[in-house]
Amino acid sequence: VPTNLQLIGPLWQPLNVRNHVILQYPDSTWLVYGCETVDHSVVSALETNTESFGLVLRYGHSGASLSSPLLGPEHPRRTITWFGGWGDGHDVEVDPIFGYAYVSVPRDGTVVVVDLVTSGIVHTYQLPDQPYEVELSDDYRTLYVTIRGARLGVIDLTTDAVVVHDLSGLPDTTGIADVIETAPGVVLLSASVSSNWSRLFEYNTATWIGTPVGGDLTFYAAGAFLEDPLGTSLFYYSTGLYSTNRLYKLDLADLGDSEAPWVEINTSYRPVISPDGQYLYVGTHMYRSSDLGWGGSMPVGNMPIMSDDGSKLYMYQAAGGNIHVLDPITRELRGTYTHRCDYRSTMPETGAAFLNGTLLVVVVGHNLCTMVWPAMAPN
Repeated sequence: VPTNLQLIGPLWQPLNVRNHVILQYPDSTWLVYGCETVDHSVVSALETNTESFGLVLRYGHSGASLSSPLLGPEHPRRTITWFGGWGDGHDVEVDPIFGYAYVSVPRDGTVVVVDLVTSGIVHTYQLPDQPYEVELSDDYRTLYVTIRGARLGVIDLTTDAVVVHDLSGLPDTTGIADVIETAPGVVLLSASVSSNWSRLFEYNTATWIGTPVGGDLTFYAAGAFLEDPLGTSLFYYSTGLYSTNRLYKLDLADLGDSEAPWVEINTSYRPVISPDGQYLYVGTHMYRSSDLGWGGSMPVGNMPIMSDDGSKLYMYQAAGGNIHVLDPITRELRGTYTHRCDYRSTMPETGAAFLNGTLLVVVVGHNLCTMVWPAMAPN
């Protein structure tokens, strides 16, 4: 479809996409139906009559966004942002102070900064190769980025300076699976040491020195960290293609002790921890963070996302098109909403809750989806 295509009079314009129809009125306003499934490779620039449907679709080669209005308790207002055409959004970190989302886009080799109020891309950091996991420092001034080829990007968010550390010198390291800050300027790395095994390194970004953690301790397959709000424990989630997913816990004070006991449980989904650090939510189960003991079952399960204040637990289901809202303590179901954020039936890469659960941020396949809940949403 030419980008300068002009339609005259009322016309249903079929596009090669699923459940997507565009109608232009004689006054040049547009109505768009089924925007969630839009193939933005054939749409250049369309804007709807917001008084009729409230749907706005803007597309350009540098990014796009789609928003819908407040439609009722089952339809939260949502915005979908694409990056660089078909670039993949992989991981997201949210800055609650300035209202920014930092999203890694491996295909473009960039980390983009999205203003969660306007849904616009306000800055782009170019990296030497594909970025994957992103981690904000506790003071929100530094962004750590794992980069393909056993490299770690350190972005100074106050000056926009980007420094890339080559970590291939760490013993047997072939790649960095995840990163978490344990102290100012000190990060813990999950490093792949073979196709099936990983180990932990403590790395000082000022001295460029990496130290193995736990002696010769290794984990099957790659792993990701969970940040402990209390700052006392290390939670490590290991996923293996041919092994059971596991969640490990170790006291941070025992990081250098190869004989220190690790507590572990089998898991089905990537877990989330409550803001008070007391509970972990994994699939349809709740565990005590103190000993990883079982604490109860939940009525629904999938990808859990905790609100900042701990008052709501969202169970995100990409394939089913629903978000279930639970009471984190009683585990009672408060409501179910239709999100329609994905255009594919796939699980999201990651997620985060923002501003006391009123804005939900999720990476789904190729886009970043944010959802603002209606005022009549259940408490």
